[in-house]
Amino acid sequence: MNKILPYYSLLSIVFLIGCLQAFFVGIPKTLKHHPVVSHLLEKPEDSALLLIKNGEVVINRNVETQLPLASLSKMVIGLVFAEQAAEGLLQVEEKITLQSLERFYIDDDNYQTWKATGIEEGWIDSEQVSLKYIAQGAVRFSANTNADFLMEYLGLAAINSWLQEKNLLTHEAIFPFNASAIVCHNIEKLPQKVFLAQMDTLSAAIYTERVLAIQEKLTSGNSLFKESLEQQPVNDQVSLKIWSDRFSKATAQDYGKLTELLLNKKALGKEMEQQISFLFEEWAFAENPGLDQQFSSIGYKGGSTGYLLNTILYLEDKRGNQAQVVLFMNELSPKKHKMISKLFSGFVFDLATNDAFAEDTQQVLATGD
Repeated sequence: MNKILPYYSLLSIVFLIGCLQAFFVGIPKTLKHHPVVSHLLEKPEDSALLLIKNGEVVINRNVETQLPLASLSKMVIGLVFAEQAAEGLLQVEEKITLQSLERFYIDDDNYQTWKATGIEEGWIDSEQVSLKYIAQGAVRFSANTNADFLMEYLGLAAINSWLQEKNLLTHEAIFPFNASAIVCHNIEKLPQKVFLAQMDTLSAAIYTERVLAIQEKLTSGNSLFKESLEQQPVNDQVSLKIWSDRFSKATAQDYGKLTELLLNKKALGKEMEQQISFLFEEWAFAENPGLDQQFSSIGYKGGSTGYLLNTILYLEDKRGNQAQVVLFMNELSPKKHKMISKLFSGFVFDLATNDAFAEDTQQVLATGD
């Protein structure tokens, strides 16, 4: 199959000290004309922003509306992994062969980046890797292949039950990434109008059923099925929009609860704290030298399809000040997506660390001026 994941990279982190000074270069000085703020004002029902500082809600915009998550839902998979590891239900050092992992591989550039990094850093050796690095790769590199493997390994039912256990009642069930992309890519080669009409009327239950049927084929290692995918021409943009719209949905309020959980990991016990640190934080510090001088805790996860940009950020500085940001932006044009993606992470980081900027943003969003 021709590249079914053409734009699904983990958003870059703009955390290095000194980067903030360059944040407004080329951006209109009027905050309401900032591309992120502009989209929030123009598409109030297709975007959401939650900012919490030291337990106090600073910005609370459309936080109860369900919006498609894209890779943001990999946070949940990471947390379920962390909990099962902390409870001794799995061994994080278990060796998994890449062959077993790559049953779920379908044109996943983020997986290739994860694999190349693992070989370079030495934690992938002799075509096998410790389970913990597969889990970290789903978060750090946003690798769909890793996430889909974990859904089979942890149990999809266990992952979705966890949502209910944590009272995330508006969070829709999570389902596999690559299998869902295949469903959205017209592999039966129907006339485009027929395919689009079919997808438009397809119920959520039938869609999920089809996704899980393909996941079962991938799990079984059905080589003939995977070979057949390589022969299918696809329209990436049309299929990508269908895929983007069909992602599991949740609210910014849901992910505010998850950032609170991550931020207060010490209350969950030593084992859980260690797992969360490894999956969500240690790599962020490692990739950004000097960050540990300013922050005692920081974690970040993005989600992108080319038509949406989502992110969460949580942090605690050395003085004990905490911040949580959840930002959802859906129904972006490809042109706007490309422009905003260059500014997105810096905007979120500035909201979390710059009180004056946060107050100005809140004012503009409240008044439109």
